[in-house]
Amino acid sequence: MFRSEVEFNTELCGFDDCLSIRLFLPSLLLTLNNKEPLMKKIAIALGAVLMTSSLANAAISLTNEGFELGLSGWGCTEGAQVKGAETSPGPVAGNHFLLLSAVPGQPASIVSQMFSASEGDLLSGYARWLGGFGSASIVVLKDSGSTYIWSGYYPPSTDWTEWSWTVPKGGTYRLQYVLTGAPLSQAAFDAVPIPPALLLLASGLVSLAVIRRRKR
Repeated sequence: MFRSEVEFNTELCGFDDCLSIRLFLPSLLLTLNNKEPLMKKIAIALGAVLMTSSLANAAISLTNEGFELGLSGWGCTEGAQVKGAETSPGPVAGNHFLLLSAVPGQPASIVSQMFSASEGDLLSGYARWLGGFGSASIVVLKDSGSTYIWSGYYPPSTDWTEWSWTVPKGGTYRLQYVLTGAPLSQAAFDAVPIPPALLLLASGLVSLAVIRRRKR
């Protein structure tokens, strides 16, 4: 529906990822490798726990799902903005969230991203209708079909609503955050992203465990 009504701006815009953890990780692993056996066991156990919790739904390859890097990784139309913690209602987690606003003369304001997933994978996030006489929705598209996961409309929501969707069949999908309606209509969207630094740290610690096992 929306793909035929709106021409997407596929130029992806956002902030650069400036994490320095890549420089820090090698020295961290070297330090852990020189500690006493007890410290090594603690590090290996920590890495395993972090990796298990962080990659629970790793098969769903969303990029920048919590909008901490602006709109990087997302296709967007006019009316999409990333706001910080100083803007009401504020993010669920992290420092940013997506704000969609109605644009006069534009059928819908949309932010979307393609992703691949396996059957049983879980996609989740948060949404909130902020006001106006339009409506907002979260839609997953595949081929010619669409699944509506969440919808918001008048009156304004008093809090964020958590939503989730289980992938029925493996394949490639498109996630869309959509807002339609009269001017002054607004909706907010957010997710709790896995911190890249945490993923790198967990990966490094688990790699250390594998290396030590091979040496034995």
